[in-house]
Amino acid sequence: MKVHRLWNYKGHIGYAIVEFKGDWSGFANAIEFEKAFELDNHGKRDWNSGRGRDRKMYAWIARDEDYNAGSLIGTHLRKYGDLKPVYEIQEESNRKHSVLLHTLTNELDMKKNISRMEMMWAKTFNQLNDFIREHEKSKIQLEAQKQQFMQ
Repeated sequence: MKVHRLWNYKGHIGYAIVEFKGDWSGFANAIEFEKAFELDNHGKRDWNSGRGRDRKMYAWIARDEDYNAGSLIGTHLRKYGDLKPVYEIQEESNRKHSVLLHTLTNELDMKKNISRMEMMWAKTFNQLNDFIREHEKSKIQLEAQKQQFMQ
C-alpha cells in the first residue's frame, strides 16, 4: 500500500518499510514478498550474516525482534504499526465477520418485516377502497330510492 523511507537528522538512512493491507490478502502478499527476497539470497538471514552483502535490496517481514529493536526501524514500527500474533488477527477477522453477519441478518429481518407491513397496508388499503366504493354505491342507490319515493 505504501513505502515509508526512514530518515534521521543526516538524511535517508537506506531503510524503507513496505506497508501491506492489514487483511489476509495483505499478509499473503507480504509472505510472497519475503519469499522472493529469500530465494534471491536477500532475506533477513542473509542480511544478518553480513557475508557477501551487495548493493541489492534486502527484505523480510518485520517480527517482534524488529518491532522491539531500539533502532529507527523499531521506533517506526512501534509508532505506526501493530504487532499481533496470527491467532489475534484470526479472532479479529472472525469477530468482524460475526458482526457483519449479525448486521446483515438484522437487515434482512427488517426488510422481511417491511415487506410484510407493505402487504398488510396494501390489503387494508384495498379493503378500505372496497368499503368506500360500496358506501358510495349504497348512497347512490339510497338517493335513487329516495327519488322514486318522492315521485
